[in-house]
Amino acid sequence: MAKSVVILGAGPAGLATAYYLCKGGCTDITLLEAEKLVGGISATMRREDMLFDFGSHRIHPGCDAETLSLVKSLLGDDLLSRPRRGAIWLSGRIVEYPLRISQMASGLGPLRAARIVASFARQKLLLGSAEPGGQRTSETLLVRRFGRALYELFYRPYTTKVFGISPDQMSPEQARRRVGSKSLLDIARKAGMASPGSFFYPRLGFGQMCDALAEKIQSAGASIILRASPKKATIRDGRIDQLEFTVGKEKRILKPDFVFSTVPLRSLTSLCAPCSNAVRRAAKELKHRSLVMLYIVVNRDRVGQKDAYYFASKEILFNRISEQKNFSPQMAPEGKTILCADISCDAAEKLFSASDEEVFQMTKQSLKRSGVVPLSDVDYWFTRRVKHAYPVYSLGYEGLMQTVLDWVDSVENLITLGRQGLFAHNNFHHSVMMGRAAAEHLLSGKPKAEGWNQARRAFDDFKVID
Repeated sequence: MAKSVVILGAGPAGLATAYYLCKGGCTDITLLEAEKLVGGISATMRREDMLFDFGSHRIHPGCDAETLSLVKSLLGDDLLSRPRRGAIWLSGRIVEYPLRISQMASGLGPLRAARIVASFARQKLLLGSAEPGGQRTSETLLVRRFGRALYELFYRPYTTKVFGISPDQMSPEQARRRVGSKSLLDIARKAGMASPGSFFYPRLGFGQMCDALAEKIQSAGASIILRASPKKATIRDGRIDQLEFTVGKEKRILKPDFVFSTVPLRSLTSLCAPCSNAVRRAAKELKHRSLVMLYIVVNRDRVGQKDAYYFASKEILFNRISEQKNFSPQMAPEGKTILCADISCDAAEKLFSASDEEVFQMTKQSLKRSGVVPLSDVDYWFTRRVKHAYPVYSLGYEGLMQTVLDWVDSVENLITLGRQGLFAHNNFHHSVMMGRAAAEHLLSGKPKAEGWNQARRAFDDFKVID
C-alpha cells in the first residue's frame, strides 16, 4: 500500500477518495484544492446571512445504498427530505417536471400533445420498439426514443443551448448518459405515478456534505491545503516522482507514492512532464461548456413553489432558474429568497468575463419574459463562474479520450477520476462511488490493469438523474 498520497482537487470525488482511504488505514494524505473552500461545484458559499449553492443539486433516493448510508451518517437530522417540484417553460406555458398525466394535455396544449403522440407512434411503426446499437448521433438516438415532434420541441433546443452544439454533432453517448427516459411511453409511465418524487438535501446547503467529509478526513490525520496551485508533476521511470505547487508565493514540493487527480484532463496533461504533444493536444480538444450563475436576491419570502425551471427556448438567455430556498428554508432568512439563473456559454464569450451589472442587464429581458422573477422586488445580484461545467461529447470524442487514458495508464502511480478527471456526466453520488472504487483499488495493492481499469469501465454505465 502507498505510504503517501496526493489528491488533486477537493471536490466530491477527491474528498470521497480521501475518506475511504482513511477508513482503510491510509492517512498520509494531502489534498490540494485551488479554491478557498472544499466541494468544487458542490460547495456552498456564505454571503451575509444567506447561503448560495453552485446551481441546482440533489441527493437522489435511488442512488446506491452505500453512498446514501454515508450521507445519512454524516448529516443526521440535517438531511432534509424535499418534494420534487420542477417545471419546463415552453413558449410561455409552464409544464410540470417531472411530467404529470393530468397536466400533459393542458400544459402542452391538446394539439401539440396529439402531434407528439402521433410522431412517436409513426417512429415506432417505422423502426419498431427496440433500440439497436450503432446510433450515429445524439439526434438519431433521441428521435428514435421520442419521435421527431418532441425532439424538435424540447430535446434539440435544450441540448443545443446547454452544450453549445446541436445533437446531430454529438456522440449518442451524450444522450445515453443525460436522458434517463427510454421512450415516450416511459415518460407517460412516470407521469402516471402517484407522486413526482422527492430528494434529499442538506439543511445548510449542498456543500454541508463536503464540509462534513473534510472534517472527517482531517480528524483522521489527512491534510487539506486550500488555495494550492499545482505547477509541475515530474515523471521518472513511469511514475510521478515529484509534485511542485504553490500556496500564495510560497513554493512547496511533495514526493508522493501515489497521485489521484480530479482536475480537468487538459490541466493534468499540462502539469505532467514529460507528456507528449499528441496527448496534450487530445486533452485540449476535449471541450467543456462553461457556466455563468447569476444570483438574484429577492425581497420576498418565496417567489413560488418550484425548485427549478428549465428553459429550452433560445428567446430566453438562461437554461435554468432554481429557487434555492425551496431546497432548504435555511438558505435565506425570512422575507428574502434566492434565485440562481444558469447561463451556459463558452469561456471565450464576452458573457463569461462580463461584470455583474453587465450580466444582469444582458439577462433582464429574459428574466421579465420568463415570468418567474419579480424584477420590482429584486434587492441585489452577483455572479459566479464555472469554466469546466459540462463535458461536451462531440463526434469523435471517444478517440481523444482513449488517447489520454492510455497515457494515464502508462503512469504507474496515477489515477484520474471524477467529473473532470474522467470527462464524465454524473451526479454527486457517482463521484462518491468513483472515489470509493479508487480508494479500494489502492488499498488492494493490485496493479491498475487488474483493478482500477475494470472499475473505470463500469462508470460508463452511469446515467445522470435530474
